[in-house]
Amino acid sequence: MRNIGLYLILTVLAASLPLAAMCQNRGSAKIAVVQASAMPNEDPFMGNYDPTAVYPKMTGNFNNILKLFEQAGEMGADLVCGPEDIQNIGSYGLHVDKKDPVTGKILFNSLALSVPGPFTDQIAQIARKYKMYIIAPLYEDAGDKVFNSALVFDRQGNIIGKHRKTLLPVLETWLVSTGDQYEVYETDFATIAIATCLEISYPEIPSTYALKGADIIFNPTMALDNKPGESLSTASMYITRAKDQSVYIAPVVLGTEGTGIIDFNGNVVAEALGRENTIIMAEIDFSKERTYNSTWWETINGTNNTRAMMMKLRRPELNATLTNPSPPVLERYKDIKLTTGDRERQLEAVKKVDYGPGEPARKSLLSTMGLDVIPYPQEVKPGSGDFAIGESLTIVLDKNPSPADRFAAEELIRDLGRKWNVRAEVGNEGSGQAIILSRRQVPAAVKPQGYQLTASGKRVIIKARTEDGLFYGTQTLLQLISNAGGKLKIPAMTINDWPDILQRAIHYDTKHHQDKASYVKAFIKELASYKVNMLVWEWEDKFAYPSHPEIGAPGAFTMVEMQEFTRYARQYHIQIVPLVQGLGHVSFILKWPQHKHLREIESSNWEFCPLKQGSYDLLYDLWNDAIKATPGSEYIHIGSDETYELGACDQCRAKAMEIGRSGLYQLFINKSALLLQKKGRKVMAWEAPMEWKTGDSPAKGIEPVKGLILTESYDYETSDLKYVREAKSLGHKVYAYDPNPGVVPMMVPYDFEKSESGENRTGSLEKSFRFLSHAAQSGVFDGMICTSWDDDDLHNQMWMMHFVNAAARSWNGKEPSLGEFRETYFNNYYGRRASGIAELFRLINEGVYYYAWTMERNVWHYGEIGKTHLPDLPRGDALEYDPFWNTRYRQKVEQSEDMLGKMERALRIIEDNLHSGAEHPYDFEILRTTAELVRHTCLTYLNLSALEYAIRDAHRNRFVDCNVSLEKLQSARQIAEGILERREKVFNDLVRTYEETRFPKGFSTPERQFFWQQDRARHFAFRRPDMSFLIYDEQLLDIEGYIEKLKAYIEYFKANSMN
Repeated sequence: MRNIGLYLILTVLAASLPLAAMCQNRGSAKIAVVQASAMPNEDPFMGNYDPTAVYPKMTGNFNNILKLFEQAGEMGADLVCGPEDIQNIGSYGLHVDKKDPVTGKILFNSLALSVPGPFTDQIAQIARKYKMYIIAPLYEDAGDKVFNSALVFDRQGNIIGKHRKTLLPVLETWLVSTGDQYEVYETDFATIAIATCLEISYPEIPSTYALKGADIIFNPTMALDNKPGESLSTASMYITRAKDQSVYIAPVVLGTEGTGIIDFNGNVVAEALGRENTIIMAEIDFSKERTYNSTWWETINGTNNTRAMMMKLRRPELNATLTNPSPPVLERYKDIKLTTGDRERQLEAVKKVDYGPGEPARKSLLSTMGLDVIPYPQEVKPGSGDFAIGESLTIVLDKNPSPADRFAAEELIRDLGRKWNVRAEVGNEGSGQAIILSRRQVPAAVKPQGYQLTASGKRVIIKARTEDGLFYGTQTLLQLISNAGGKLKIPAMTINDWPDILQRAIHYDTKHHQDKASYVKAFIKELASYKVNMLVWEWEDKFAYPSHPEIGAPGAFTMVEMQEFTRYARQYHIQIVPLVQGLGHVSFILKWPQHKHLREIESSNWEFCPLKQGSYDLLYDLWNDAIKATPGSEYIHIGSDETYELGACDQCRAKAMEIGRSGLYQLFINKSALLLQKKGRKVMAWEAPMEWKTGDSPAKGIEPVKGLILTESYDYETSDLKYVREAKSLGHKVYAYDPNPGVVPMMVPYDFEKSESGENRTGSLEKSFRFLSHAAQSGVFDGMICTSWDDDDLHNQMWMMHFVNAAARSWNGKEPSLGEFRETYFNNYYGRRASGIAELFRLINEGVYYYAWTMERNVWHYGEIGKTHLPDLPRGDALEYDPFWNTRYRQKVEQSEDMLGKMERALRIIEDNLHSGAEHPYDFEILRTTAELVRHTCLTYLNLSALEYAIRDAHRNRFVDCNVSLEKLQSARQIAEGILERREKVFNDLVRTYEETRFPKGFSTPERQFFWQQDRARHFAFRRPDMSFLIYDEQLLDIEGYIEKLKAYIEYFKANSMN
């Protein structure tokens, strides 16, 4: 009994007294785990499910993990582990009945990643860059199977291990296969193991790893073990596993809790409870093992190494039950059948747990009426007694209406006639059908820019307190008309409407092109129909500045023309705000030799020196011209973004040391703004809220001038808009900056964007929609600005959905849903006769990215991008050549074959819409030229493939039949000539189509030559002065020279090899 009591005492002491450690053949390492949040997935159960957003969201989540891996590397981590399912696609595993619309595979399976592949290559690159081990848990595409795999990368970026999850929750078994190995991996500091999610719940798995020598077990998981909201010290299972096996346990889970590192004593050594997107790291000395620091204990047991003692005391011969596939307990559960492997029961289960509406998505009231109204009104109430529209209508105005109200009525009359063939005229109210426009006896609830519209019986009444409100009411009215069986009507209803954001600005960037005057006016009118009220026009050299005539390009709009645009726009309640760039972005000014002395650094025409008075003198002249050109406008925008060289000259560098680079920027902005404010203009600049304090080199002793309007983008803001509120408290107005779309030629990437490494990201439409929804509903912003940077010189019509979305969402941040907006826009803008527009946009989105990644069009900022060559020319009497082209460019040829089919489908959709009478036919012509240029690029790669094969066949027949060789050589020449002929036709057609609404790009006049000089931004659209920038990379192949050399060889062959 005495011995038993002593044993119990020692056992208690072993579990409770402090533990020491002794050295083994291990080393110290910094171990990091990722605590990451993920964006919400699309939900196939819900009516607003958007399948086109699934892949971009997956890549967005993946890229977020990559950034955190990078962060771990920058912190000096030796190893970093991500959470289970770094793609965050697990939720799609429930939807076994959903297919990916592009591949036709089950949605979940379509998102699994090839190993190795483009995604894992990015992880490998990070491992190499930081000489760091990485554990990346992801869903792996293994041909006909998908595995939940955790990849192990070594410090050189090699995949040295792949743990495939062996035990899966029932739901995961529906689509995921099981692994069958419990591997450990040797690093240069310790032996590591991975138990994914549920595996840690089975004690035998950590035991197996411990027996194999694991020092730390990583547990990428979806499940929390800690009490919700509390520390890992409450995670009883993890603590038990760590102490049982004398190993470190590192759980890694998506979210803001439950991730960290627990040592072999069960103590939490690292966690970051409540923090989002962070790295948790601890330095661990793996040479130390779990020991008990007691001489008595060591003497009695022969060791103080707890782990060694526990392992040696094992009785494996008693553990046969663990490996018995049918242990006695299963007899108790013999009638329980899991859904694993039973697709019929799985589909039935999915239907039973479908928490979606069961019907199509809840649509807005107007949408259910078949009406496509943009922006969607704030309040809509149905009435009774529709307003029928006959062949004629009376428009009734108040007595002595203002010129603006009369203009609103006249515009309404013109639009009714143009679109609906309805004859209307201003007159007195009588017994017939009438539309009454009034600014008298307006209900108190009508807000600034708002209106009330009531339709019923024989009257439509629009009441507004302001002129712009009355005009906006007429624009909504025009969208309420429907045609039912040849009879026009407006459904009975009452609308109360007003904007969430009062200033809704479109940035119109014409730095690399100049639209014709007729187009500018049509553009202004169209923007007004969507309730835009500000056009921030970035002229650069498209205005003929009277004070400095050299700066305006040939054919630039004159002072009189700009004043006419300003007057014209004001009729539509749009004020034109001139944007004449200030500090940076000024190559259109500083390229001129007479202004070169004002540069910040002599070699760059991009930026003014802010400490030279001459910079201000010149800019004041240009700004004064701009003010005169836009009479009556309240604002001027002085730009000043992208100040890459700020503080580079000796004087500025010294000043920046004194007041910070942000201070140097503010010095320029303040000096400029104060003068312009004295001239009665409110000053806008590309400055972000509080960036002068939060930037890399904060301002010291200088603040922005009071009243400066902040219009720049920022990504450091908090969800409660802390910095916006702080800037407003300092007297600044702040505009919500609609997120920039990805930069790609010829089309805005509405459906998806691509990173510089080529991975898909969320499309520009969804980015904009979600940001502006939040901004509009916050009630914080004074305005919204939607930009259209001209870096790639897209035709302005390709920006229209971007503009309209921004206008609609800043007017009403609550309705409709993104899916409904997309559908409504296509119906509203292209008309109900249009079809296949969503598919067309997706195809063109794919096409322009394909185009951008061919022929080295992704210029300098993409790093090493490879190079396309021409096939090898034949040489010598034996017709020798080097057969490399089809091997090197095999993947590009396959992509081209695939994209060719997509562009031909796009062209069919375009043709169908042009024949059907869809609205905005010119937009379809622009889209057609885009599809044709992409198609030409596809065919060029296929032609070059065929060209090499022709030379190969000529070579093979050299000593068989010289006539066949000659025929094949002539075929190769014809193929190359065909490329040039097609390119000329496609390019000329594109230029001709663009120039229906534009002046020729970079054109000269008899009086003036266009002065072209590149700048440090090296915009894609300005690599050449004319439209040839679109085919410049193909021109660099010098197919013309290739043909001449091939012709010369053919003559040589005929003369020397056919005799």
